[in-house]
Amino acid sequence: FIPGYETLGFLAPVLLILIRIFQGIAIGGELPGAWVFVREHCQEKQKAFFLSCLNSAMALGILLGSIVFLIINAFFSIEEIAAYAWRIAFFVGGIFGIISIYLRRFLQETPVFKQMKKESSLSSFPLRDLFKEKDIVKNLFSSMMMTWVLTGCVIVLVLLMPKFMPSILNLSGVEGSYLQILGILGIALGGAFMGYLVDKFGLFKICIFFSLTFVFFSFLYFYALYELKNLVLVCILYSIVCFLGGINVFAPILMSEVFRAKIRFSGISFSYNIAYA
Repeated sequence: FIPGYETLGFLAPVLLILIRIFQGIAIGGELPGAWVFVREHCQEKQKAFFLSCLNSAMALGILLGSIVFLIINAFFSIEEIAAYAWRIAFFVGGIFGIISIYLRRFLQETPVFKQMKKESSLSSFPLRDLFKEKDIVKNLFSSMMMTWVLTGCVIVLVLLMPKFMPSILNLSGVEGSYLQILGILGIALGGAFMGYLVDKFGLFKICIFFSLTFVFFSFLYFYALYELKNLVLVCILYSIVCFLGGINVFAPILMSEVFRAKIRFSGISFSYNIAYA
């Protein structure tokens, strides 16, 4: 509810950017913290599935944003959106933020954390201890590479391509949002499915198979988009690629394994945020 440009001048966008920066700082610890929390709460034989469900839930959050956009676009003109209606999305996000704060009151610390606290083995400076670990360079590098896979799948497939495809296929922005919804559903379902398979057959086999399959269908998708420009074929291949984009769930599965509990949060947060930036 920051006053607009007419009231504050250039200070209005500056304040908005600052708020978004603070939001970025918050989310920088939010997702890694959620991964650690879920990993240390769930049973060993179900860890991959529950971690993948967390990533799928993140994708569904983007879906909620797309739905809010479609609703705003349906009920307001472009002039009204530019004047005030764009704030509705931020208002809805704020409501969910308040709900999440309330729900946190009922959360309990993980059994792993409680055990470390009981044994007085908590680190006073975990980031310092992180760089004292054996094989830290290898673990950080592998975690950063998996973060690039995650961001590539989510940002490119479900955030950028739905904005880019309409210009090639002569679609409207609203139709691009429908494509985005299709992609989000695909990546959410694909991620949960791959997490389930990892618990059954192990990370290495599933990761190699679906990663190679993802690369193959990505080439087909971009060929169809740029050369054939057939809407039906592009939509089918886009759905398949987004489903295979569920490989993004391999990132938290791997990262939660390569770092010991004592420095797990710091290791995941450091590698994730550096790679994401």
